[in-house]
Amino acid sequence: MTLMRSSWRTSAALAAAAAVIAAATAVIWRIHRSSAPVNTAIVYGSDLGAVAVAVTLLLSLGAWWQKGRAGAGTQTVTTAQATAAAGRLAEVTAARWRHEAVRRRIVTPVPVTVRWRWAAEQVAAPRWEVTMPPVPGTGPPPLSGAEDLGKLLDSGVVTRLHDEAYARLPHGRLVIIGEPGAGKTGAMILLLLAALDKRDTLRGEQQARMPVPVWLTLGGWGPSAESLHEWAAATLNRDHPFLRAADYGADAAGELLRTGRVALFLDGLDELPDGLRAAALRRVDEARGLRIVVSSRAGEYEQAVRDARPGNTAVIELRPVRPAAAAAYLLRDQAGPFRSQWEQVATYLRDHPDSVAAQALDNPLTLSLARDVYASRDPAVLTEPGRFPTVAAVREHLVDQLLVAAYSDERQRARVIRRLAWTARKMGTSRDLRWWDIPAWISSWPLHLARAAGFALAGAVGFGLALGLARGQIGFTAAALAGALWGGVTVGLCFGLAFGLIGRLTGEPHALALRWPQPKELSQLLGFALAGMLGFGLVGWLAAWSGPEDLTPGSGTLPRELALGLTGGLVFGTAVALLSLWSKRIASSPSVSPAATYRSDRRTGVILALVIGLAIGLGLGLTVGPAFGLGFGLAGLLIAGLAFGQVPLVKLTELVLACRGHGRWQFLRLLEDACERQVLRQAGTVYQFRHATIQDRLATMHVSPSVGTTRPDRPPGTSSPIGEADR
Repeated sequence: MTLMRSSWRTSAALAAAAAVIAAATAVIWRIHRSSAPVNTAIVYGSDLGAVAVAVTLLLSLGAWWQKGRAGAGTQTVTTAQATAAAGRLAEVTAARWRHEAVRRRIVTPVPVTVRWRWAAEQVAAPRWEVTMPPVPGTGPPPLSGAEDLGKLLDSGVVTRLHDEAYARLPHGRLVIIGEPGAGKTGAMILLLLAALDKRDTLRGEQQARMPVPVWLTLGGWGPSAESLHEWAAATLNRDHPFLRAADYGADAAGELLRTGRVALFLDGLDELPDGLRAAALRRVDEARGLRIVVSSRAGEYEQAVRDARPGNTAVIELRPVRPAAAAAYLLRDQAGPFRSQWEQVATYLRDHPDSVAAQALDNPLTLSLARDVYASRDPAVLTEPGRFPTVAAVREHLVDQLLVAAYSDERQRARVIRRLAWTARKMGTSRDLRWWDIPAWISSWPLHLARAAGFALAGAVGFGLALGLARGQIGFTAAALAGALWGGVTVGLCFGLAFGLIGRLTGEPHALALRWPQPKELSQLLGFALAGMLGFGLVGWLAAWSGPEDLTPGSGTLPRELALGLTGGLVFGTAVALLSLWSKRIASSPSVSPAATYRSDRRTGVILALVIGLAIGLGLGLTVGPAFGLGFGLAGLLIAGLAFGQVPLVKLTELVLACRGHGRWQFLRLLEDACERQVLRQAGTVYQFRHATIQDRLATMHVSPSVGTTRPDRPPGTSSPIGEADR
């Protein structure tokens, strides 16, 4: 139903746009073909003006009436709509995280056997307190089919976390803590998939009462400014645009949260700044009636609960992987000579449980790195006596060797790692690598200067072309062309200065989505059209009163030039209005990759530039002549191409870095290549390093200009040089 309605609206919008263009073309043709063009222009101008005023007043009244009607209670979401929205959300979430579990190698070859235990009293309340039932009406309803409610186990493994802890919590509050690399994110993903599988086995009312687990990354939340409900609703609407469809009601996301039809899986409390973690926990404590799971590093959580401890919350701590479990994981799916090599490592881990190697390979991160790094090499180096003095040295060695395995060519590796290290440092504490934030990583003034130079060049080309063509008709002089070029440079620099003062170097990628304007948006469209008519009408008026030596080839009669200016302004204003309505921010959908958002933003910028250039050219061509229309249309196209979208800013950033001696940068190619080599991963519309440990390791690296000499910013001898593979 939604797709059919969207298709119908798109077709209607295209048909309406074609009708408007055809009508404008017919008016222009009728004026020029008329035996009395002045009188015809006066008639059309008067008629169009009257129609525009009448339609604007009617739309304003309609918007006022619609607002009152909306306030009278039309914004409700029915039970059937909420149930349908939850079902669709469950389908989308399951598809995404099943794919993520495979891509992140959480379930391939099998999940690592990670154990958990009840957290210490410093961060957790006694179990008997969190297992007491909530006051009726204040907590979430019990899960359908849950057994032994309130009877938490002392410990277990994360693959059974749903049945042994999550489903038994009467208050529905669970915090998972652990050291870096302990598998917190993996445990959350397995728990989320288990909750979805359990929901899928139910039918009817039981399924409707089972909340849909929704993954939210806490790094983008400002808990001091907005509540958990507000932020979660906004994020759901952003990441899942289908929730805004009319079929699910006016506020499906808000209704799902208010009725407890979703469970929030909040990943990365430790990614929030130090001053916001306690505020986030207070906001979580306020959100009663929702099932909530939070993950955090142990140290950061312990620091946060000193200022704010959420009540009725179970806290579990992930334990190190035992040597026997690590050995079994490393041997899983190994065959041929590689299995015999890994059997030697596995035997060593079982026989030496207190060794540096066993302590280093005690978490999912290092175990997966070891399998990847030594997929085609002998892993015996990991157990060589005296090779690695500390656990940290083993882990750094694995990160370094991951980069060696990913980039086998030494010259390429030195160049790429230098750039990845720069990227990791610029990201700071953020774990999301948004390509559209790259321009903010360098000083702003070089970017503003580069864009102003581009504006100046575009203005010079446009002014020069316009004046050259016009002067060619009535007598061309080099001095006139020089004046035009100077005028173009001046105008371009003014645009650059204006963008430097009011423009932003950070934004979000956009895409074009054709749709039929809403009633309240039609008044905005009419406003743009009237503004365009006013501006271009003024140009026509000035052209009509200019002298015969002017560059304008028009007749110089006020009605004709004014009518043409109004028509040109109508075309320009309507085009700009439609583009502003159709341009939308790309949702952080799991199905949209960062490269896709890059291409979409670039495509949107090109379309915007073409349409604006064409609208300016057509409007000025009708008003002051084709020469000026062509020249200024080209200038508008070039300036709009530099002004709209984030891709031009990223390309200018690459240019600035090249001018500073950093070599030729191509950010998208660099990041996509790192994804293919398993150094980065995609998380919806953003990139992430495969693990925060890899990002932190790269951020501490310093790469010297000489090829292949990369060293960490720490005492030598703690890890092997990254420029060398195992000897």
